[in-house]
Amino acid sequence: MAVDTNLITALGAGSGVDVKALAKSLVEAERAPKQQAIQSKIDKSEAKISGYSAMMAALDIFKQQVDGLDSVTDFAAVEIRNSNPLAVQVSTNSLASPGAHTISITSLAQAQRSVGDGFDNVTAQVNGGNAFTLSLTVAGEATDIEISAADTNASAVVNAINQAGAGVSAQLLDTGVEGAADRYKIVLTGQTGASNAFSVSTDAADTSGLNFTTPTGQDAADAAVTVNGVAISRSTNTIDDVIPGMTFDLLGPTTGAVAVQLNRDSSGVKERVQSLVTAYNSMVSDFGILTGPASEDEEDIYSGSLRGDSTVRSVLSQMRQVFFGESETAGESITSLRDMGVSVDKDGVVTLDEAALDEALTTHFEEVVSALAGRTTTEVDGETVIQQGLGAEMAARLRALMGPTGIILSQSTSAESQVGRYEEQLEKLETRMEGILERYTKQFAAMESIVGQLTSMRENLKSQFEAMLNTGKN
Repeated sequence: MAVDTNLITALGAGSGVDVKALAKSLVEAERAPKQQAIQSKIDKSEAKISGYSAMMAALDIFKQQVDGLDSVTDFAAVEIRNSNPLAVQVSTNSLASPGAHTISITSLAQAQRSVGDGFDNVTAQVNGGNAFTLSLTVAGEATDIEISAADTNASAVVNAINQAGAGVSAQLLDTGVEGAADRYKIVLTGQTGASNAFSVSTDAADTSGLNFTTPTGQDAADAAVTVNGVAISRSTNTIDDVIPGMTFDLLGPTTGAVAVQLNRDSSGVKERVQSLVTAYNSMVSDFGILTGPASEDEEDIYSGSLRGDSTVRSVLSQMRQVFFGESETAGESITSLRDMGVSVDKDGVVTLDEAALDEALTTHFEEVVSALAGRTTTEVDGETVIQQGLGAEMAARLRALMGPTGIILSQSTSAESQVGRYEEQLEKLETRMEGILERYTKQFAAMESIVGQLTSMRENLKSQFEAMLNTGKN
């Protein structure tokens, strides 16, 4: 490294050069290029880490759409047409199949209601304020409710019944008849179904208010309905065990049969395929930004962060292979996404022909389901091999790529390790530069000391010569 000539001249002249500043300047000149080279490697590795994170985010968005097409249950939605929703409400789950059904409701399931003979006020004493036992028998099982002397008012008896867990609830009903001796009556309500009928007994000496009767039409009863010509009865008005995947909520008797039509709802499938295409294009676009030129915007840490990185090419190649490949569970007419109207142009942009997709869903719905979400097993060379549809295959490939042992996290972990190694190199460089600075400082200090001595000697000789000259003149 060249040293400033003026400094050399000044040093030789013993002019008091700042040797400490000179040493720091020389060390900094030696440190800067090495430090910059290492920092450049750190920045590049950290940019890769950011790029891999962006890759994971793009793949995750794509995977969310794939997950909506990787199981046959994703295609099970049906449209319900109900001719009398005021009499019966119908709901379905993934087990429901398209078809026509009829249901006629003769009577609803109902709970028994029994009414006591009443009290004149809510704090009226029962059984004269003496303790007693009230027994509730439901389906042959009796529950004894002990009423203490401290809790013999009408309200306390109601609370005791509700807390007994006998399957019967109680309430104190106000009839609103002013001054009536039976204004307040205990009403007991059981659970729906004939098997939940109950009876009440007591050992109270005075049963006033505890004599329960069941009004006409308030007996426990089962629902009586006819489904597809078959008469059935249930203890509840919610029936979900007659037709697989269908639940009937009975609301009232009918004068004729209610027609229920289940039609396959392909609109949801169409939306999922559209979303899949959009997500795929977004993923490819994001990958293009990561591998493209770096942005001039300092806050943009993603553009160009994976430029020249083979990981992006590998991941994109695998996804293209599945996305544009043929399904392992293909049918005769639908073998791949292209048979559903999906195509790609020369720039790699995927488009969807909605008319072609509608045609495929209308005429070959089962094959579309099979091609996307099918799952079969076959024997190959004596071994059982599982074959999956495109959606399931893409989901499996994404799980492998994004998993803990996948290529993306592996590369990210490697980049993090490189950052650690480069930071260690920076620390070693700093330690080495500190040693060099110390050495330079000592060397220059020694040189300055010598220069000082020489300067002093020069001045001394000069004085002697001047004295000699002056002596000669005298």
